[in-house]
Amino acid sequence: MDRESVIEALRRESPSRRSIANFRAVPLAEDVVLVTCRETRHAEPGRRAVHSLRSSIWKLVDGRWRMAFHQGTIVK
Repeated sequence: MDRESVIEALRRESPSRRSIANFRAVPLAEDVVLVTCRETRHAEPGRRAVHSLRSSIWKLVDGRWRMAFHQGTIVK
């Protein structure tokens, strides 16, 4: 998926309550950080709760942190 398709998919998604736990940021280099957490999309009418493990790599570019990679894996 590219940036535009992700943004469009998010626009079509209905809002839902989410929370994160076990947030952790681990420096990989002076300008690179690995972020991990567990996310819960809480149950709502017609939808079940979904738990996922998330990881992303952030790079410092021109003084701003930018996400270079992200993965979410659903867990039971």
